Amino acid sequence: MNKMTLQRHIKEIEKRDNLALKKRAFDLFTNRRVGNMGPDLYTNGGGDKYSQIISTNEQYIPYQGEVALIQEKKSDIARWAKDIDTVIIIGPGPAQTMETKELPILKLLPALKTVKLIDLSEQFNAQAAKVLEQSFEPPLYVETYTGDFNTVTLNQNYSRALVITTGSLTNFEDAPLDSFPSSIAGSYLRRFQEMAKPGGKILWGYDSNSNAAAIEAEYESSEISAFVLNPLNKLSSTSGVDIDPKKFIYTPEFFPRGSHLAHYWTATAPQNVEIDDETISIFEGDRFLCFSSIKLNPDKLNIIAQNKGLSSHCAFTHSNSKQILHCFDYN
Repeated sequence: MNKMTLQRHIKEIEKRDNLALKKRAFDLFTNRRVGNMGPDLYTNGGGDKYSQIISTNEQYIPYQGEVALIQEKKSDIARWAKDIDTVIIIGPGPAQTMETKELPILKLLPALKTVKLIDLSEQFNAQAAKVLEQSFEPPLYVETYTGDFNTVTLNQNYSRALVITTGSLTNFEDAPLDSFPSSIAGSYLRRFQEMAKPGGKILWGYDSNSNAAAIEAEYESSEISAFVLNPLNKLSSTSGVDIDPKKFIYTPEFFPRGSHLAHYWTATAPQNVEIDDETISIFEGDRFLCFSSIKLNPDKLNIIAQNKGLSSHCAFTHSNSKQILHCFDYN
């Protein structure tokens, strides 16, 4: 690909991404969708902001607790998956999370030959692939897929796999506030099954905390606020958009019945937002649920999994937190 062709390709990607961003923002601000801004959190510098959260915020229990639990249970997990030669990692995140979460497990899998990485961030995929490249001799066969795990098309060069997603795959879109998101959780498990194939295994790491005050306190930090508000900065510099990102603040609120931590963009002043000649009037106090973190309940998830034909091998729980490593067999 020559330089001119490459530049044209980059511009086409930017145009596509900008159109998608505007569509998601329009749907959010016009109340057509909720929790749908996840794809934009890790772009335009968002990935670096997330890396800062996990490297500097010791109170961010969803990360710190899960790392501790993996260190405690990695040998048990490896024994459970000892015959698996292919691992599919959904949402590996930046290098630091790959090094502290998945890598300790992968190093203990004696039959491992292939790892497939799926992430919304091309930057994170590249970092995770580099960690694997530097950590195994002889090297593993590594494939990367950038996009939504629900829609990526995997190379079917395997008979069964261990599907791992730790911490990142609980950001459900259009999730209810006042009832457990059973249908969404079920659709995720069904997709995991498709990837794992019969005889495969699923490891789903998640936070099961249901203490509203404790959860909201974990997320009230300047680093997390900057991360969640970051897509507004990209939106404000996008062609066809007029919005003042400084007129929003970040506010989290936990809804126990839905096991749902809602991340809001809350308006601090009125403004008219323009998106491609459409005017949306926003008033002080309006809030928009841009992103969701679901605090899954292991007992409810067990029932949903059984209905999908999965059997729960175990659910490891850390003694000092509510982090869960839930292991499922697809027989």
